[in-house]
Amino acid sequence: MNIATTKIDLDKAAEYYPRVRLKAINILPTRGVIYVDNPIAASTSIKLLLDRIYSGADWYNPENVHKDRLLPEFRKPLLKTLADKPEPWVFSCVSLPENRIISVYEEKMRILKFRGPVNEILGRKDPKADVSIDDFVTAISRTAPEDMDPHWRPQTYNLMLDAVQYDYIAKLDGAADPLLPVVERLGVSLEDIPVRTSTSSGADQDVKLSAQSIEKIREIYAQDYEQFGYS
Repeated sequence: MNIATTKIDLDKAAEYYPRVRLKAINILPTRGVIYVDNPIAASTSIKLLLDRIYSGADWYNPENVHKDRLLPEFRKPLLKTLADKPEPWVFSCVSLPENRIISVYEEKMRILKFRGPVNEILGRKDPKADVSIDDFVTAISRTAPEDMDPHWRPQTYNLMLDAVQYDYIAKLDGAADPLLPVVERLGVSLEDIPVRTSTSSGADQDVKLSAQSIEKIREIYAQDYEQFGYS
């Protein structure tokens, strides 16, 4: 049996909205590494790093990392490329739910593509209407996890925990260098990790969550807090 398929149960993974989540599996066969994408948790930087390692093009820096990939898009046959290699090393990254919500709000609510559906959930007729951080949390609270955008879907869903056996999950809000085990496995250094976000800069640094919104976040993402050891 291909040992890679013992680390990823494709039948269970396919239950996680297959056209979306299976694409989240990034395989770097030359290093025997599998990365499961979790948006708003260093995913842009890690994807770009994997692309550079795979291609050898250290200069590669596309405008849209998520669309202009060099690493092959996931296909089941890719797992076979790991069959003659040591057991693959599977990893992902997570962040504290409050921090993740603030980050995704700052990045995405300035974009109509994301703000419009949120306004619809809030019952507003104008898709262009401004959305406050507390409005955003309210909209999330009215949405089932399976219907959420992956950028703010609970991380336990994005990581497909019952389908994937992880060797390492980096808590970006935890240790001083949470990505150190990742770069060591990839054979690069922390300095090689590109500093990128998926959208342009200019976020509002004064965004604050109300006490009520924090309480809602702790309810919505209760499994994230429990599974990843956030207090």
